[in-house]
Amino acid sequence: MDYQLLTREVGCFAAAAMHTSEERFSADAVVPDTLPDAERLLDAWGEFSLWRLDLEAGGAELEGELRCDLLYQDDAGGLQSFPVQIPVLLRLRDAGLEPGQRPFLELSVTELTPQLMNTRKARLTARVRAALTAYRPEPLTLTESAEGEEVCQRRTRVCFQPVTAVEEQVFTAYGTAPMAGVPERMLARRCEVCVDEVQCIGEKLILQGRVRVCALYCAPEPVTETLEIPFSQLIDTLSPTEITAARVQAHLTSVTLRPLPEEQALEIEAHIAAQAVCRGSAEAEVLTDAYSNRTLLEPETETLTLPMPGAREQLRVTAEAELTCDTADRSVMVTHAVLRGPGTAEATLLRRDESGQFSTLRQELRYEVPEDCDVCSAAAGTLSVTPTAEGLQLRLPVTLETERRETLTLTQITALSGDAPNEAAAAMPSVTLLRREDAPDLWEIAKSHASTVEAIRAANPEDTERTYLVVPKAGT
Repeated sequence: MDYQLLTREVGCFAAAAMHTSEERFSADAVVPDTLPDAERLLDAWGEFSLWRLDLEAGGAELEGELRCDLLYQDDAGGLQSFPVQIPVLLRLRDAGLEPGQRPFLELSVTELTPQLMNTRKARLTARVRAALTAYRPEPLTLTESAEGEEVCQRRTRVCFQPVTAVEEQVFTAYGTAPMAGVPERMLARRCEVCVDEVQCIGEKLILQGRVRVCALYCAPEPVTETLEIPFSQLIDTLSPTEITAARVQAHLTSVTLRPLPEEQALEIEAHIAAQAVCRGSAEAEVLTDAYSNRTLLEPETETLTLPMPGAREQLRVTAEAELTCDTADRSVMVTHAVLRGPGTAEATLLRRDESGQFSTLRQELRYEVPEDCDVCSAAAGTLSVTPTAEGLQLRLPVTLETERRETLTLTQITALSGDAPNEAAAAMPSVTLLRREDAPDLWEIAKSHASTVEAIRAANPEDTERTYLVVPKAGT
């Protein structure tokens, strides 16, 4: 006979595709006619602006632009810069990608290398890394019980955190940041979005963060200054349940900087696209086992991997390295650092020697990333440079927000039938004695001795200290 199973659907999203791609892009640029010839190319500063992300059958297309400033020294020994734009069109191919899916994109520039072709021409090469996860609505069907006579059921209560919403919102952050000096000329800038805190309030998210600008300007000597404006943004999601945790990525779509010399400040206007993967709390009774003393049951099962609430933690680590250099190279004027990828940062040092010649020193820095956690966000602090006997010790504080990966593996019954008699149960004695210390789980005892958990508990009061466990045969 067949048994009627009672099921319940939990509305959620599942990852349909996860794809990572890294490609190199380059562009040639000519020094503007208003600027002198380039004698030595020193550095490239800039940021990536994401314009468009489209999903199609079997692929995705990402479009944006790297907006950079090329810094060079002219033949008179002065510092100059000019802007360079690198258009980026990145195509990802994955059979699991489809239109209408919800994207979650992690984007980083892992390389930015300038090269001087001649005194009037330069080439800028960049490497862009995109890690895309696409989610599709996929209700989770849970079997809660079986309807029918002559069957004992084991139901396991589970609490888990499915993905209940994947949202994207575009907003603008605007503000004015005071400057320590009055720039005579702005040379270069690098902008980024830092999400500091994500608050879950019902079905809404509140993002707290900053737009950070690292600016290089002459006043009249070269100065590096970090300027910030805060933002707070509400994201209203379509989550069917209260949100308990969320992972957020924020990207610049464009940024405009306007120096205000009279106010000794910098006006910052940043357009931001934020993507959020939200998790809600779900509870259910799941049918995990069944047996009958009269019928030999034939269950069909499936194994579920359910996401569990993972501990979140904010870790402060240090990316560090020692740069070996001559004594003359240790007089550093300007420094900056940028995170290039998981566990990697790059430091750039601008210096000028006694003869007035500028040069740059670059060094990769490494830091530890927990293996059993997902890194939800990473933000770099201020680079410190300390002279040593061999060169320079570089240290960069990095703040990581991590979430421990926790899952529950569960096997549930998806179909239940049986026509043959349970001959093993029929041959069982009416009463079995088991030593208490050898007794496994009561469910397993009842299943193998043609009893029930209720019958075993009734025959063995808790206030007794019997050596043996009485297992009565039960008819169902």
